[in-house]
Amino acid sequence: MPELQKTPLKKRIWERLENRIIPKLKHCITVNQSIADYFKEKYNTPFSVVRNIPQQTQNFKTKTKQELGIPVNKKILILQGAGINIDRGAEELVQAMTFVDAHLLIIEVVMFSSP
Repeated sequence: MPELQKTPLKKRIWERLENRIIPKLKHCITVNQSIADYFKEKYNTPFSVVRNIPQQTQNFKTKTKQELGIPVNKKILILQGAGINIDRGAEELVQAMTFVDAHLLIIEVVMFSSP
């Protein structure tokens, strides 16, 4: 986790907790297969995967480049997420756009629950 990379003490605390707790658990869940594989290899504990993504939306309107005010001959790069976290490369991507002949769209997915 990026939040622990520059805090070795916190990282060691979390690793010790993992080492003590995870091997004793009967049922474990994580958000993707690569994390499940990592924990299976490290702790010999199987993890189920439950994807943390929204259900497919049927009612949406696509917009053309013209509607977005983007020249038709320009490529589009998209950075999207539900909350763009620190140390995920967003700042570097914005800076790198000076070297790329394209438009960058930053799209934050906002989830609404039905009443």
